[in-house]
Amino acid sequence: MDGAPLEAGQTSSMYSTMMRDSAMGLPWWSSTGIFLCTGLDRSSSSLFFPTVSCSISCSTPFSFSATTTRFTKGLAQPPTTRTAAGSPELSADCSHRNGLYIYVLASEFLPKEESIEQKRSQKLQSLRDVCEEHSIAMAGGGDELKLLGMWASPFALRAKLALSFKGLSYDYVEEDFKNKSDLLLSSNPVHKKVPVLIHNGKPICESQVIVQYIDEVFPDAGVTLLPADPHDRAVARFWAAYIDEKLFSAWILVFRSKTEEEKAEAVKQTFAVVEKLEGALSECSKGKPFFGGDTVGYVDVVLGGFVAWVHAIEEVFGLNQFDAAKTPLLAAWLERFDELDAVKEVMPDIGRLVELAKMRQAQAAAAAAAVAAAAAGEAN
Repeated sequence: MDGAPLEAGQTSSMYSTMMRDSAMGLPWWSSTGIFLCTGLDRSSSSLFFPTVSCSISCSTPFSFSATTTRFTKGLAQPPTTRTAAGSPELSADCSHRNGLYIYVLASEFLPKEESIEQKRSQKLQSLRDVCEEHSIAMAGGGDELKLLGMWASPFALRAKLALSFKGLSYDYVEEDFKNKSDLLLSSNPVHKKVPVLIHNGKPICESQVIVQYIDEVFPDAGVTLLPADPHDRAVARFWAAYIDEKLFSAWILVFRSKTEEEKAEAVKQTFAVVEKLEGALSECSKGKPFFGGDTVGYVDVVLGGFVAWVHAIEEVFGLNQFDAAKTPLLAAWLERFDELDAVKEVMPDIGRLVELAKMRQAQAAAAAAAVAAAAAGEAN
């Protein structure tokens, strides 16, 4: 690419854009551009690019030399690299959608009539290969993914979070618990419940199994969820199982409590579970922001499926489960998790959950009253 001439009056601006289209695939290559891409999960605090250099000259003499290094997320302005006087700027647009970031550094210095094949260097070819690899990963490698879920289900949300952090495209089918589809019944004939992930026509059931499957089948897409170390992976699975066995069970008791004494006991059990999770976060994170460390991991996604209901339960029952005074690590984790874009994109409306919770609470109270009335009638 070195020394490729430009005609006077041709474009001499350098620019960068972020491009992500999980449905159509990334337009990562054109005959007039140089593209550099890399994948990134949005929970990471920094962007890491392979080191690449290129120089271009034109008839208005200047040379451009850029070496991509490390950019920092969260700046008020897009990260910018400046070249020598008279040279253009290189900026990164940090707008984003799903969990896979594709950062593209692009220039349009070559005249269209000149063959890019004649100008391509070995290093540029390697960049093209990287772009192709990540565009395939971003789109799920051409695989067909369909998720059967229900908007209020914390377990369906768990699957959505995994897909979002991976940046994978999928079709979503909303199920009705009172009128389950034939597709759901045939895909999950054992439990007949959501979520179900259908990958190229093959169903995968149970939310934790689905999250693990997504991470294993699409290892190069988005963020890696399961730890690489076998012991760390076993620990993550242990705490994931604990969340479903203990936290969810305690919640059920809160919802089903008929008296203040029953509710108080259920709340006590809930706080006991949350205190254990506070210790788990300390153990797994090793002082970093998430259970997975610097980025979200498997336990973050498993617990994250309950986040919407954590907020709804607080509003309905006045139960602040992740209290900063009692569990400061989990309280800080909740704030960080809520702010992740991959989470915001799939989080259900909390107000709608509150309405649903109040309705179910009223139904439970009415049922309890009916049982009490029947018992009183029998006694008389």
